[in-house]
Amino acid sequence: EIGMMSQLQELRLYENNMNGTIPSEVGMLLQLVDLSFAQNSITGTIPSEIGMLKRLQKLELDDNKIDGVIPSEVGKLSQLQRFWLYINNINSTIPPEIGMLSQLQDLLLDRN
Repeated sequence: EIGMMSQLQELRLYENNMNGTIPSEVGMLLQLVDLSFAQNSITGTIPSEIGMLKRLQKLELDDNKIDGVIPSEVGKLSQLQRFWLYINNINSTIPPEIGMLSQLQDLLLDRN
């Protein structure tokens, strides 16, 4: 189970022809600073448990088939510097909690 890797700091799974959803157990990876599922065929929604990753600096979910809304819990990622969610199927407005991300330098949400 992915949640058992409690000391994991980087999880980069881009360009692997992966499908399925982002497991909610990813929220158990409390040491994670870099998370990428980019350029796969990931479906479903972004799990709200993502908000538990207080050390996360990079979140790359671009070029997938993720749908639904951007969870408000993203606003809890106080160390987040990069948030890439472009080329997906997000069908909501940008949650106001994104404005709380004072360290954010790179926000790409186009082509949704």
